[in-house]
Amino acid sequence: MQNNHRPNNRPLRNPNPSRAFGPKTCGLYAILLDASVINDPKYRSTNPGYVTGMPHYYVGASSQAPAKRYRQHKDGRYNSSRIACRYGLQLCESVVPSLKPMCRKRAYEQERMLAKRLRAAGNGVWQA
Repeated sequence: MQNNHRPNNRPLRNPNPSRAFGPKTCGLYAILLDASVINDPKYRSTNPGYVTGMPHYYVGASSQAPAKRYRQHKDGRYNSSRIACRYGLQLCESVVPSLKPMCRKRAYEQERMLAKRLRAAGNGVWQA
């Protein structure tokens, strides 16, 4: 039987090193969307406070590097977002407050906060 405890009897944070998601493997990313996304009925209904002329963003959190996750969206693979696939133009790291890895729970909290902040400024936002 494998010993998953440290000398002080506290369990290891990740007793299975082959597991893909460790304690600090998620990060936020934002994708700049084409302005024509506002014509999508679901997107438009999600952004009632959108101010004409402001940018549109897709905001997400992933264990993948932002560039790799962007390619997955654009290729229509691996849980890709319909909005990011059709309307994604480029990664937009300037709106992401921190590119440092964080735990999954914190990344999802930060994703929601970023989306809320962008919407409050009049931007259009689509969230996973």
